[in-house]
Amino acid sequence: METKVDRFLKLWDYQKRTATVEQKNQIGMLYLLHVLKVDEKTARDFINEDEKAYHKVGMKQSAMPWDTNRKFWEEVSKIFPRAYTEEDIEWLSANGAMGPITLLCSLWEDYPSDSSVLERLKINAHVYK
Repeated sequence: METKVDRFLKLWDYQKRTATVEQKNQIGMLYLLHVLKVDEKTARDFINEDEKAYHKVGMKQSAMPWDTNRKFWEEVSKIFPRAYTEEDIEWLSANGAMGPITLLCSLWEDYPSDSSVLERLKINAHVYK
């Protein structure tokens, strides 16, 4: 029997192969706003390669918040319509930051990433680990 984790790993593998660059960039922005909880200005500055924003985001990445991420999953479900049920969102939200991190890792698996936002998050995560 397939577990929820198995189902999401398969879904994220599929999304990795089918997501557009725009969708990947949107996921990166949602991650900045709703998982790392940086303000919109910092997120935009990060995307625009501002070094101070890299540091602010890096400090958040190094002290990963582990609370629920409902808003993140609600927004992801808008980017990938019909991929996530309300039950899925509830389950993913209750399981902290591992879901968003796993989704990001599956989307940025290609190196270099075709998404500039995900590529910056990936590099920054290594710098501030």
